[in-house]
Amino acid sequence: MTDNTVKKTFVRSKLPGDIPEVRLTRGETALLVIDMQRMSAHRDGKYGVWARETGIADQVEYYFSTVERTTVPRIKELIAACRDLGVEVIYTQVAALTNDGREMGWRYKAWSMTDRFDSKEAEILPELKPQPNDLVVTKTCTSVFLGSNLDRYLRNMRVRNLIACGVATNGCVESAVRDASDLEYSLVLATDACATISREDQEQSVKAMCPLYAEGLTTNQVIEKLFRDCGKGQRARA
Repeated sequence: MTDNTVKKTFVRSKLPGDIPEVRLTRGETALLVIDMQRMSAHRDGKYGVWARETGIADQVEYYFSTVERTTVPRIKELIAACRDLGVEVIYTQVAALTNDGREMGWRYKAWSMTDRFDSKEAEILPELKPQPNDLVVTKTCTSVFLGSNLDRYLRNMRVRNLIACGVATNGCVESAVRDASDLEYSLVLATDACATISREDQEQSVKAMCPLYAEGLTTNQVIEKLFRDCGKGQRARA
């Protein structure tokens, strides 16, 4: 069932669930790039090494292949469009501020995800590298809104609309989307710019978020919408 079909069903049945169309206006919109760091988004990072050492590399091949072939290229397109339009790009990373990670949540401690913010594991993938003045937010738990001061930063910056992308779709991305929605942000999920462990999990998570918490659009649709809403008409085609 498509996003639009679900929305129409809610409207016909007078059930809650339909949301107004999000306006991605410049000055009030930010692209939220979630956890695209070596630890969780590169096959040679901690997740990939652990999978190989425990003999389950085949079980995470779909994930890493999707990240490499689809997620990273789509996020690159989103970042380029946002920079072209003057739309804020914000990154999140699972990272500790202390040497021993004592401030991290109990799950991240249990999973040995306590690498410092300046470690190799915490680095954003080079293809998506932040610019010097970009905001990079460290978090101590799955949801960046519970595990950091992002909400305060966004309000200080007058940001009201978020475009979500990154990993994992049914983990940190979905947690961010749900919490952001409850904090009164309007959201668009770039459905092909995020990834998780299986196609089934990806589809289920997208359906759980869209349209109840976010408007689900492909990267191309998000970029077209950005250009329209920012008053630039249609983007130039390569």
